[in-house]
Order: sequence, then structure tokens, then C-alpha cells
Amino acid sequence: MPYNEKTIIAGPIIEKYKYHSSRFPGQRLPKGKNKDKTKLPQWKVNERNAIKRLYYLILNNFKEEDIRMDLTYAGEEPDEKRAYKDLTNFIARLKRLYKKHGQELKWIATTECKGHRTHHHILINNIGLGRRDLAPVWPFAKVSYKAFRFYDGGYEDAQRVAAYFVKETKETYCQADAVQRQRWRASRNLEPPVIITKVIQSKTWRETPRPVQGYYLKDLENGWRDDGYPYQSYRLVREDGDGNIYYPKKRKRNVHYTKT
Repeated sequence: MPYNEKTIIAGPIIEKYKYHSSRFPGQRLPKGKNKDKTKLPQWKVNERNAIKRLYYLILNNFKEEDIRMDLTYAGEEPDEKRAYKDLTNFIARLKRLYKKHGQELKWIATTECKGHRTHHHILINNIGLGRRDLAPVWPFAKVSYKAFRFYDGGYEDAQRVAAYFVKETKETYCQADAVQRQRWRASRNLEPPVIITKVIQSKTWRETPRPVQGYYLKDLENGWRDDGYPYQSYRLVREDGDGNIYYPKKRKRNVHYTKT
């Protein structure tokens, strides 16, 4: 009786998810006690999946000491269309500034317009420019030291940033008249994580998996899915933040490489 294995490789982490599925012919596995557990509402599932996608994108493209900025308005609050244009122009000016220094800008940003005063959040790669260099590029308000901080590069901070960006737009992105129709905006030069899915011809897996060389095991969980079938998930964290990223040496027939 085979099982599915999904591997995500993003920056300093490898995440694995193993699970049995009733889709396999002849699957005869005992189901867990929570087989009748109430499912999460669809909006919550969508939000959780969006956080995961952004989390992997951040891990794969940003590193320690990259920069987070909060961009606010000191004067009259703009409408949503104007705010969208202001952020677009800000990014264009940043690109010119980075190009002047011989570097390419990488960024992820989001805008919140509902429930409180309009503002933007942006994560950018650090090329050695400080607040004094970057703050003047945003002309609508002072960028205080509290609104200018550094990303720490770890997976915990990537999770926090992803959750914050997604939840900031929970009430706005899905509105019919929304200008920003995605949960976040991002530069096109970001590299997606490597996602490998394959079918393992085995009935069981190790209760405690062996980590890949150069990584240590974190957040191991063995449990039961909502459909009652067992699963295992865990994270491998690279021991040396500047070390090489692990990739499988060979592509096998039952391995499918996909991009998010």
C-alpha cells in the first residue's frame, strides 16, 4: 500500500509531508478517531494556504538583514486607487535607486485600506542602503525607526511576516471593487520553492525520520487527517545558514517537479 510524499525546499529549510490516501486502489488502513472531525471553513483553508505560499516565497528569496518597511500617509488619506498607484511609483523609484548601485530590487508588498488608515508593508532585499537612503523615496510621510526594521532570516520570522501580510488584506483583496486583487504583490525576479511530489511504494514510514546531512529535525508531527488517514509532517533546518541548499541528485520517474 503506497503513500504520498511531498517535499518543499525553500532557502534554509526542507519540509516534508507524508500521507496515505483513499484514492489508491485497495487501500485498507485503519482510520483515526477524528475521522468525523468538522472541517475548517473554506475561507480559513484558503488563508492558511496563502500564508504557506508566501512563507515559502520569503524563505527562498530573502535573507537575514533584509528590510521591512511600513509606509504610511501624514496628510490626506488616499483612496484605494491612489494608494495602489503610490506604491507602484515607490517601487519604480526603488528600482532606479538599486540600479544606480548596480543591484536588482526584490520585493513583496501589500496594502491595507479597510478598517483603519491606509498604509503599505514591503519587504525588500538589503544592498547596504539604510533608512536615510530609503526613507526619502517615500514622500508621503516620515519613515520612523519603528517602521524600518530587519528581517531575521529564520523560518519563524518568515512565518510571522507571511501571516501578517496575508491577514492585513483579509477584508480587502476579495472585494468585487478591490484594486489589489491578490493578497500580495511581488517582483517577477523571485524564485519559487522547489516542490517534489512522489508516490512511495511502502505501507509505513519511520516514526522519527533521519535528517539530511547538514540539517536538523524540527516540528515532527505524526497524526490523522480529517479523512481519517495517517500523516507525518516535519521540517529540516539547515545547520549552517550560509551552507549549500540540498537538492535531490537524480530525477526519478515517479518524482514530479512543480512550481508554485
